[in-house]
Amino acid sequence: MRFVATKTPEQQSCLMLRRIRHLFIRQQTAVINAIRAHLAEFGIVAPVGRNGVEQLLDVVSKAWEKRGMAGVGHGSNVQ
Repeated sequence: MRFVATKTPEQQSCLMLRRIRHLFIRQQTAVINAIRAHLAEFGIVAPVGRNGVEQLLDVVSKAWEKRGMAGVGHGSNVQ
């Protein structure tokens, strides 16, 4: 059996931040892929990457505003 030195609190905190960042990046990628897939079902496609996602979100927000639904469905109780 191989024994290793105990990590310092600074080392543990750095590893924790790295794991959390990795988790956030995986979740962000999953959300982006879900948005891309849902919009592709409606025939709305854009280039791969962050710029492509921004284009997709612009298309959705413009369509949302065009329908006069700005501010509705975003957690607000506008009536």
